[in-house]
Amino acid sequence: MRILSQPVVTVFLLILLTCSQILRSEAEEEATCSSDDGTCHPPEDEERTNSKSQTEARKKKKAQNQGEGSVWKIPPNVLGRSQEAAKKAQMGHGTRIISNLIDDDRILQQLTDHREWFKCYENTRGKHTHWYDKNKPPSSVWEFLAIQMWKDQPFLEQEDFAGFEIWCNVLTPEGPLTWHIDKDQLLYEQSGELSLPLYGSVWYGYPHEFTGGYLELLKYDSDSWPPGMDEPDPDIVERIDAEYNRMVVFNASKFHRVSPVYSGARVTLAVNVWKEPPRAARVSETAL
Repeated sequence: MRILSQPVVTVFLLILLTCSQILRSEAEEEATCSSDDGTCHPPEDEERTNSKSQTEARKKKKAQNQGEGSVWKIPPNVLGRSQEAAKKAQMGHGTRIISNLIDDDRILQQLTDHREWFKCYENTRGKHTHWYDKNKPPSSVWEFLAIQMWKDQPFLEQEDFAGFEIWCNVLTPEGPLTWHIDKDQLLYEQSGELSLPLYGSVWYGYPHEFTGGYLELLKYDSDSWPPGMDEPDPDIVERIDAEYNRMVVFNASKFHRVSPVYSGARVTLAVNVWKEPPRAARVSETAL
């Protein structure tokens, strides 16, 4: 038997390796050929594939930011709607929330006495709300608070209004406040005529502890309940937490309520602004 020399073996192995590489290259090239038209495309390496994916991701993100090719779409008439919103804000339309309204510690400490609130509640519950003429100096802490609540509302300066209707509310699990609109209740009962306040507001000035009791406002522009609706769709309800020392200004002629209180007592000062005094204010002077 003839034994091959070392150089011959080396050459033979190199030839085998070269042939193997050629066959592998042809197989990869064949794999990238289109079966439809017979054209071939060189294989893309991993770096090139990653770069292409990153480019496509950037294009997609840019399109989404511009509102193209995504669920979010640019609403029609953007400029007109923004101008209308600015006009409504200047007129005081819409809901406003002012946190930490009162910065006088003496007033806040005085109103930590729950007896003050329950006295106000007993004197102003039901139809017996308190009327405060804007041209008179305040004679009670509640009239003083009405001024504080409304003195920095610039849109009120444009209104010819007579004064403030004031009352206190204490809600517990046994006494809910269901959907309603604020109106001249006595006038409505006597004649069926609907007279509405210019603005409504509430202030949470007692450090109450309770669960539930959200102020809920219906986003609806009618003074009648939407036909065929037992309970409003949550999508058209604005819900606001009764945070201590927070004031909420809203359109009280729209449907609103307090969601059920599950525990504790929810304590509120309510102040409505009227162009003319409601009828109840003309027939009785409720002291506070």
